[in-house]
Amino acid sequence: MKRAKPEFQNNFSYLLKLLSCVLNDTTPPEPNDDTDWASVFSMAEYHDVTGMVYCAVNKLPKELRPHEDILMNPREQYQIGMVRDINIDIETEKLLFSLGKEGIKVLPLKGYVLKKDYPEASLRTMTDVDILFDSSQKAKAREILSAGGYRILSDTEEELDVFKEPFHHYEFHSVLDTTGRFTCHFFENAMEHGRFDENNRGILSADDFYIYMIEHFAKHMEAGGAGIRMVMDIYVFLKNHKSELSEEYLEKTFTELKLQDFRKVSEELAYNWFSPQSEPETDSLVADYILCSCTFGKTSDAIIIKNLRDDKRSGKKSSAVKNIFRRIIPGFNFIANQYPVTRKCKVLYPFMIPMYWIRRIFKSKNVTTVNFRHYLKTSDSEEAVRLTRIMRELGLESRL
Repeated sequence: MKRAKPEFQNNFSYLLKLLSCVLNDTTPPEPNDDTDWASVFSMAEYHDVTGMVYCAVNKLPKELRPHEDILMNPREQYQIGMVRDINIDIETEKLLFSLGKEGIKVLPLKGYVLKKDYPEASLRTMTDVDILFDSSQKAKAREILSAGGYRILSDTEEELDVFKEPFHHYEFHSVLDTTGRFTCHFFENAMEHGRFDENNRGILSADDFYIYMIEHFAKHMEAGGAGIRMVMDIYVFLKNHKSELSEEYLEKTFTELKLQDFRKVSEELAYNWFSPQSEPETDSLVADYILCSCTFGKTSDAIIIKNLRDDKRSGKKSSAVKNIFRRIIPGFNFIANQYPVTRKCKVLYPFMIPMYWIRRIFKSKNVTTVNFRHYLKTSDSEEAVRLTRIMRELGLESRL
């Protein structure tokens, strides 16, 4: 993973300043002679914040704005985002009501809740809507979803993934922590932490919402990275809800999750990048990692980090051949999540592995060789050493 060039860092810094001025309702700084508007908007699109940057640019005097040819697509993306957000709101509220009316507890998560804290809800883009639900009533939920025109994309023990044209994508979660790597009172009983109204619709306290936000961010950083939007979410949340947080409760929970250092790094980064009049620090390994991570990270980095984690668990460095072998034969928990019957009858595990690959190759058609070379990267490779250092600077090395 190469460091970003200085000119990209300069444009990245200006991009962060533009986003900050929208979040804080301030006037953006003037672009300097080295500002490359095409690069700024390219990074904005890469991180799915084009609409916000367009809003910021409109705060500049006309003579300082980029040429109209550059603004055409961002303007269109901003307008599409507003229409999309309205449609998602209508569909989601209807869906939540339908499920709740049938006695199914539902608790919206992440972006669908947090977007209300943004200056304009449509500026907090989402690829899907995440909902925690009472999975004991999954059969009833499936009936309601099917009757509503939803197509089941995936149905595992932990998640029900559905879609309806043109863009209504929902992930219903039975649990919040799918890694199973850390024991935490909150993630063991997340549904019990929700406060539910008479329509079976729940909300999390500010403390629990923030715990989930930081854990989710960490999970992405440990699995290939995350874009600037997740850092921005932290700033927006703290800007609106910091006074509601219980530091004693947070400290206890983040310690259980081995996230106390990551939380500190994340908050410092969020304030540095988005506070008014702050000069964003972009010349660092962590900044590079986020800049190059797109919205939800890079598969190539995820593969190498997974190799590092497997080596740490085994206590010795694996060869490239062993790394490939691990991917061809997924572990028991992975297969059991795909085929829950395996947990009840463990002898089925070896038979489910070929079933998994048959489904993935012929039904899902979700097999690619573009990242094959990254499976060959061992823990002493240049990329692995660099990612190890990044995890250390993020405070996540102890969680590998």
